[in-house]
Amino acid sequence: MSTSDATDDPELKNNHLTPAGLLKSDLWLDKPDAVDAIGRRIASGRISEEQGVNLRQYAEDGYLSFDLNLDESVYSDLEASVNRMWQEKPSDIVYAFDGPLRRMHEAEEATERRPPYRIMGLETHCEAAMSLYLNRTIFDYLRLIFEERPVATQSIYFQYGSRQQLHRDPVHVYMDPPSHLAAAWVALEDIHPEGGPLTYVPGSHKLPYFQFEPGVYQFDHYSHTAADANRMALAEEEQAKAHGLAAEAFLPKRGQVLIWHHSLLHGGSPGSDAITRKSFVVHYTTMQYYDSSMQSISKPDGVGGREMEIWQSYDVFSRNGCQGFRAPVLGALAS
Repeated sequence: MSTSDATDDPELKNNHLTPAGLLKSDLWLDKPDAVDAIGRRIASGRISEEQGVNLRQYAEDGYLSFDLNLDESVYSDLEASVNRMWQEKPSDIVYAFDGPLRRMHEAEEATERRPPYRIMGLETHCEAAMSLYLNRTIFDYLRLIFEERPVATQSIYFQYGSRQQLHRDPVHVYMDPPSHLAAAWVALEDIHPEGGPLTYVPGSHKLPYFQFEPGVYQFDHYSHTAADANRMALAEEEQAKAHGLAAEAFLPKRGQVLIWHHSLLHGGSPGSDAITRKSFVVHYTTMQYYDSSMQSISKPDGVGGREMEIWQSYDVFSRNGCQGFRAPVLGALAS
C-alpha cells in the first residue's frame, strides 16, 4: 500500500472506524493498558525511565518532545540550501505556495516566498535535511511506538507557519492501517508566539473522528469542498471543548522535536508575515505494510490550464539503521 491523498474507494473509507467513531489501532500504546505496559517495560529494562516518561505522555496526551542536540552546522546548512533552492529552482524539488504541489522551476520568489509556502523533499539537495529525515534518535522512538521498522515517507520544510486548521493526519493522508502513521516536527529556530506556531490539542487523539457521512472520515479532494473542511474543523474544536480540552501552542527552542500521534488534532495558528517559523517535518509509517510513497503534482496541461499527476516512489534507502523513501519526483523524472 502507499501514502497519498485520501482515497475515493468507499470500501477503504468505511472500514477503519469503530462503532463509537474511534480510529481502529493495533498499536500497543493505543491499548487500554498502555500505561501499565510502559511500567512493565521499564521494570524489565526494555526501555529507560526517560523513554518511559515520554511514551507515557504519548499514550496519554498524544505527543512527546525532547531536544535533538543538533550541531550548529545543521541550521546554517539548511538555511543555505533553502536560499539556493530559490536561486537555482531545480526541477527535482517540489514546492507549494497556496495550492497543490508544483515543480520548483515554476516558483516565483518575489511573490511566493511568503506564508504559507513549503518545500518538499529538501533532503535530496541538502545533507543537513537528510540528517533530519533519517535521524536515529527520532527513529529509536518510532521503533518503540510502532514495534516495527519505521520508514520516512516525506519531508516538508516550512519557513513560515502553515496556517492550517486543526486536523488529524489520517483525514488527509491515506494509509492502511491508518494507525501506522506518525510525524515529527523539528524547530529550526526559537519559535516566536506571533510566528504562527504549531498548535495541538493534548488528549484529542482519544476522541471520535468527525464523519462527513456515516463511516466516512477522510477528506476527498474530488467530492469535498472548503466548506466541508471548515465544518469538520469547527466540529472537532467544539468536541474538544466539550471534553475540556484546549489547543496549546508549541513554543520550542531551536532543536526541539515534537513527535505526535496519528489522531492528535494539530494545526498552524495565524501569525505575522514578518516573523518566520522555520521547521522541518517528516511523516513516517512502517515497512511491514508499505512499498511506495506518492505525491500529487500539478503541472501545465499544454492548453493553458493545469492537470494533476501522481508521482510514486518505490525506492527505499538506508542510513545508520534508518530507512526512507526517496522523493517521488526523482523517480518521475528518471522514467
